[in-house]
Parts: sequence; structure tokens; C-alpha cells
Amino acid sequence: MELSGFRHPANILYILGNLPVSEGIVAITAPLSSDYQNIDLWRINVFIPKLSTREAVFLGSIPTPEEIKKNYIVDEVFSVSDFQKFIKGKLAYSTVEPDELPSNIPSNLDIYFDEGVEQAFFEARFHKTEEELELLKFSSQLSAWAHSKVASRIEQEPEISEIVLASYFTQLTATCGCHLQAYPPIVGVGKSSGVLHFRTGENETEGYEKITTPNFVLIDAAGEYHGYASDITRTLARKGEWTPQMREIYDMVETAQTAALSAFGFGISWEFVKWVSAYTLTRELLNAGFLQGGNVFELLYFDAWRVFMPHGLGHSVGLDVHDPTPKKLTSIQWSEKMTSKEAAEKHILPPIPQWVLNHMSNKVDLFDYSIGYGQIVTIEPGVYFIPSWFEYIKSLGTSGPGAYVNWKKVEEYVDIGGVRIEDIVVINYDGEKEIISRL
Repeated sequence: MELSGFRHPANILYILGNLPVSEGIVAITAPLSSDYQNIDLWRINVFIPKLSTREAVFLGSIPTPEEIKKNYIVDEVFSVSDFQKFIKGKLAYSTVEPDELPSNIPSNLDIYFDEGVEQAFFEARFHKTEEELELLKFSSQLSAWAHSKVASRIEQEPEISEIVLASYFTQLTATCGCHLQAYPPIVGVGKSSGVLHFRTGENETEGYEKITTPNFVLIDAAGEYHGYASDITRTLARKGEWTPQMREIYDMVETAQTAALSAFGFGISWEFVKWVSAYTLTRELLNAGFLQGGNVFELLYFDAWRVFMPHGLGHSVGLDVHDPTPKKLTSIQWSEKMTSKEAAEKHILPPIPQWVLNHMSNKVDLFDYSIGYGQIVTIEPGVYFIPSWFEYIKSLGTSGPGAYVNWKKVEEYVDIGGVRIEDIVVINYDGEKEIISRL
């Protein structure tokens, strides 16, 4: 279902674009003196491998040094064999740990991981340029169009399976310019729609089964264009057949997403957008009877909404589908002495509890910043019925939010799976908000 293809690490793509050379090395040099702040004195150096005759026959030739200097922002081109001599006597820092360096770099070289260098890349990549936004808009618009075509087959085709839908999405995006997927397409049906990163096709029997009704079909899929990834999720009803329970869950998620997208804007804090989503989802869950035992603000304080949404609201996208957020933007607004009422008045969430942190692979909820030009994020609330997660919540006893959950009602929905709606929103250089994942 995926087209194979060589892909540089994101930081290399950021500097050079898709230079068609694998097994190479990129070194940026800057003076050690006070002149290091003069960017005109910096140099981008590329070290390319020397291909054997056999490699050239099987892999094709690579650009010459002259072609690389002409077509890419490169000052000097050397052979990989010159690298050791090149860095002798220089302070050499990397954005990755030494054991993650390419195998063609000798292990005896003094190259050190430097968090400052890593964070400098993260800060540069965090706000996209106008050119980057154009690439992201293309990958997002193309992916949105492919989603619309897949949706038609979900709703109209007499017989269809998860694997066919995933393959169809890949075919559409690849044919129209996204030769790589941003990530393997996720297509989950029924209970599998509640698995956050369901591995479509891993179970071949299930993957080829005909999708029956009534069932949710969740598809989280996107292409990447010139390295820039989109990230879109849609949840649909097979053949357009909705049960009252399905409609109830979908409407809650859609309401939360609409509120968060409305809150997102130039100069607004990301913390506020997260708060709006959590507040709205908590209110919807309380009104529907899934939460109980307190008002909206009290339930927010105890993170009760996380029982049904065990992931963050969104993340930056770019050269990585989860583009990094600079560490300096870690949120420090919360005071442990603050009451739930005070927090509500300030529109901020309590610190993420340890029972959530233990299960979070992505720490995007820890960040806060003022939304500015070139800022691009996903907004992706969801509601899921995950039996293993519910058992974990119950096992926490009084240290978790289980006392605020109407478990009797939850049991009636446990087979429904889940709903996620994900779009990409950006602030362009006119200060305007654009939802670029919608046609």
C-alpha cells in the first residue's frame, strides 16, 4: 500500500530540499569568533559517496559536485572520504546522539549531540515560511480531495474493505504528486475505529473483511509533497447508516472541534485553544450523561474528559507529520494552588496528571505559545470507547477520574469504537486563519 522511496531526515530536507544523494553527510560551518552571528560567513558543505561501478549500474548515477552547487544552496562539495580530515581541529556538534549518526561516519570522531543546535532547528522550523505554507496547502488539499473520493466509496460501494480503502487513498495521492504517504494510512472499522493508531492490514483476515452496517469507518491518512506532510482524519458511517448512538458521539466531537477552530487565531494562546476544546467536550459529555458528579469546571479540574480522549488536541505539521515544538515553549502557567474556579477564569487547564503522562507518547499538550504568522497545527478532538483504557482508569481508584464516569452508560457504547475529526489550520502572512484541509 506504500510506495517505497528514499527520504532524508527532516533537518536535511529543511536545509537542502530533496537532494538525490543517499549515504551523504551535510556539515554547516560557522566561525568560532564573535563573527559567528554573521550568517554570510556560514558555509553549507556536502560530502557525497563515491559509487562503485556496480552501485552505479544498479542505483544510477548521482549529481556531480558542480550540479549540486548549481542546483542547491551548497557552498562546497567533497567526498565522504574527506569528512574525517575536514572536521579535524573543529568543534563538531550534531542534532542527534552519536549512536544515531549515519554508519558512514567513523565512530571514533569527536562529534557531540548538542541540544542547543537541535532546538535551533526546531525553532526555525516551527513558524513556516510562505513557500512552506504553499507546499503544505498542496499536500493538504490533495489529501482532502482523496478523502472525499474514499468517503464516496465508504458511503456508496456495495462491498469494500479496510485494505481496499487504504490502498485507494494511497493510489489517489501518489498519482497526483504525493509519491510518499505522510504515514501509513489508518482505516479502522467498528471497534477498530477506537484504536488510535490502528495498523490497517496487519490482520489480513480482518483487513479484507467486507465492511458491514451500521459501523463507523475512521480513516486517518495524508500524503506528503516535497517532504511536507499533511494529517487529516475523517470518520464516516458505512453506507450513510447512522444509529442514534453513532450520531450522538459524532456530534459531540464535531462540536468540540468547531469550538477549537473558532478559538484559534492570531495572537491567541495555544493554551486557550486547548482549554476551549476540553471545556466544550467536557460539557458535551456531561450533558449526554457520560460524566457525572460535578459541574463542567470541576470535571475539567479532574481531567475527566481524558477518559474519552487520551491524546492531545493537536500538533504542528511540516517536514515531520508531528513537527517538533521548541522546548522553550513548555507551558508553566499553572499553579498547584490554583482552584478549579480560578483556572476556569484564566482559561487554562490543570497540569497533565501522571496517570496520563504514563501513557503519552507525544508531549504536545505540555506546550503553550502565542499563535503567530506561519503557525500551523492540527485540531483533532475525539471520543473513543477503549476497554483497556477504561480498565486502567478504574484501576486508579480515587487517584483517577473514574468516580465521575457513568460506567453504566459507557457499557452501552463500548462496541461503537470511536470518532476523530482532524483538520489543519494555519495563520497566513496576512494574519488570516485558513483551514487548509478542507476543499
